[in-house]
Amino acid sequence: MKQEHGLAILKPDGVRKGIDEEFITELDRHDLKIVHVSKRHLSKQQVLESFTSDFNMDIYADYLSSGEVMGYLVKGHYAGQKLREIKQTIRSRYGYASCNMENLIHTADNGNEYCLQFKLLFPDRDIVQYAKFADMNVRIDGDEQAMIQALRTLNDESNLSWIGVVTSLDTLQHTKNAIKQFKDASLQCLLGVSGRYLINGEELEMIGYLPSHLIHTDDEYFSLKKVSSFADFSAWIQRLQGLMVLGYTPTSKITLPLLKELKKHGVAGVTIYDARRDMRQVEDLEDLVEDEARMMFSGGGAGIVRAGEIALDRAEFEVLTKALMK
Repeated sequence: MKQEHGLAILKPDGVRKGIDEEFITELDRHDLKIVHVSKRHLSKQQVLESFTSDFNMDIYADYLSSGEVMGYLVKGHYAGQKLREIKQTIRSRYGYASCNMENLIHTADNGNEYCLQFKLLFPDRDIVQYAKFADMNVRIDGDEQAMIQALRTLNDESNLSWIGVVTSLDTLQHTKNAIKQFKDASLQCLLGVSGRYLINGEELEMIGYLPSHLIHTDDEYFSLKKVSSFADFSAWIQRLQGLMVLGYTPTSKITLPLLKELKKHGVAGVTIYDARRDMRQVEDLEDLVEDEARMMFSGGGAGIVRAGEIALDRAEFEVLTKALMK
């Protein structure tokens, strides 16, 4: 299994206080290795385009562009989770918390945030080679041989450890066969089935991820007599002990009443991380989905950007897919 990457940024006040040696000591203590370092003086516009904050963004952008920042690209098992722990440790030593705007250090978390801030600080690097752990929304077209080749290319050229290959019911069988034939690789695959169904008067995409062991079972597990409604789809995924998430849906259509209704039918997660959302939309959805609806996060390239550009870290992936790995 490949080690994941993570990104931490020492803010202007952190650079001025000289916490870099302290930060590097914490990396060593957590078995994280520095891959690349970038020292830059960001413009206010760059901050506004690539960061978000609960503070007034105009004031926050002035602060983050007030001096040099240092970006550390690191690598190791559970890199994202460990960087968040290091951030909290260093802030607490100086009496800071997330409620303080000037708080020394920032970590780029999952999905859109990591993608945007990586490209800002390391514009000459290929983000796919420095991907996080899992892209849960990989779309691959073509016949079985073309799909196998695409999977091999992704295995060789990306740092991903897991992907969710999402397909339709019509192409389910040959996608399953392609994944089954994709052997002797470090990249592991889950199979996701996508369909659009009418729910509360809206046509929404649902994705059902199947338990990993079913890829290698007989085809009878995948036999369907009829799937014409969300109720049929939900019943089928639950019979297979799979995991349902809401596929990409415009942010304005994702409401708490909708999420509560979906939970009644066994939907456990929401596709939050997607290139079609901006940073503010992502952060608002994270609060809604996790804090209010008590659901999980998902996301990925979705065929909009290359597989691996938008991905989950290992800790988030394991929370999402725990039931599928039994």
